[in-house]
Amino acid sequence: MLILPILIPLFAAISLFFLVRSRKMQRVTSILASLAHFGVAVSLLVQVSQAGAISLRLGSWPAPYGIAFTLDRMGAMMLAVGSFVALAVITFAMGSLDGRREKFGYYALSQILLMGVSGSFITADIFNLFVWFEVTLIASFVLMSLGGERAQVEGGYKYVALNLISSSIFLVAVGLLYASVGTLNFADLPGRIAALPDKSFVTVLGMLFIVTFGIKSALFPLFFWLPASYHTPPGVVSALFAGLLTKVGIFAMFRSFTMVFVTDPGLYQSVILVLAVLTMVFGALGAIAQKDLRRLLAFILVSHVGYMTLGLAVMSPHSLGSALYYMVHHMVCMCLLFLCAGIVKHLTRNKTMHELGGLAAVRPYLAILFVLGGFAISGLPPFSGFYPKVGLFQAIFASEAPHVAWAVLASSALTILAILKAWNEVFWGPRPKDLELVELSPKRAMAMYLPTTVLAIAVMGSGIFARPIAAWSHAAADQLLNPIEYKRATLGGVEE
Repeated sequence: MLILPILIPLFAAISLFFLVRSRKMQRVTSILASLAHFGVAVSLLVQVSQAGAISLRLGSWPAPYGIAFTLDRMGAMMLAVGSFVALAVITFAMGSLDGRREKFGYYALSQILLMGVSGSFITADIFNLFVWFEVTLIASFVLMSLGGERAQVEGGYKYVALNLISSSIFLVAVGLLYASVGTLNFADLPGRIAALPDKSFVTVLGMLFIVTFGIKSALFPLFFWLPASYHTPPGVVSALFAGLLTKVGIFAMFRSFTMVFVTDPGLYQSVILVLAVLTMVFGALGAIAQKDLRRLLAFILVSHVGYMTLGLAVMSPHSLGSALYYMVHHMVCMCLLFLCAGIVKHLTRNKTMHELGGLAAVRPYLAILFVLGGFAISGLPPFSGFYPKVGLFQAIFASEAPHVAWAVLASSALTILAILKAWNEVFWGPRPKDLELVELSPKRAMAMYLPTTVLAIAVMGSGIFARPIAAWSHAAADQLLNPIEYKRATLGGVEE
């Protein structure tokens, strides 16, 4: 069953390429595949909660020699939430996407992207993680350029150029790692690395992985590709990226720096701490300066990547658990906000924020959905961002760097200001006389508002019913800091 999150989108994508002549069949196939993927992801989540980490070795080759997949609590949580977000976005696409993009492979490419993301969450091997990164990169570049508009192509080039640099560094680091220890299996690496006599070499490798995953997750100062590219494709593509892509990089960083590079944690923590703080502050400052709604949201996304990596930098059970909870919140909440921005773009034909206004009077339901997302991303109670942010505060005050809390406070205040700016310019005030809104047909409106509403309910629900999510996140953090169960599942027997 563990291979199904990869096989379902793979076979769906192959089928969809043969169904290019029928938009209806593409939609039906894509929705059925996404529902099946979500069902499998939830089943695996239940299985992991009952049996602990589970593993699969392809071809019965023993680990670390063969290809292995392992799913622990962190991976199961990310897989389920990622699948949920993908299902919402693909449903939204049916109402918002033009026929040309549907015909030329949007659904198939979305399934390939989902396959790459799923593979990243369940792989037990750092080289296969590289392979899944490349799958997501290829699918996301084509999705970003789909339609061939000039802004899209320019954004796509910026996106792919820096990610190719990241992939090159990743490949070099993987090669050096294998040459030095002879294995790339996550469960086997810690023991081999600990036996290396030259710890400075391990430190250099760790820094290379920080750069690689820092580019993927949009950490300072390597985040500029994200706001330069996320506002160019249709809203449904931006929402898919916002929900999934950066979280793959953060996931890889959590896996690597709690399990593999643990010989000199103080140095890594210091580097990640500085990068996290600068990401929070510069991302939030960038959001304030924007005139385009989706660029504003992209900078907020960047800023909040800093919150998650800050949890890794503090490296306590409480900070890691809070950061994992924040990751779940961030995936759902940013997807909600980007879908709202997609509806705004669809209604107003892509005008900048200062050309808009008064949408709350004529589209009050859309305004409510945006406000819910804005409250949540600002960390206001009782929404989903409040509890993990409080948890991060507590972990920071208990750490050796309590002064970092001021950066978190400043970033939170700037996020609120950015959301207020978006609200005032898009939804509040008088409506410009020359602003004509596009009327949506009932079917299109249903396809766009239904998944957005479900995400808004999820944002509220995960704040109101925070206890089970927090409990799962903290249990996942404990599993990361004490990976005996992961190693036993992957290697088939480890002495404690």
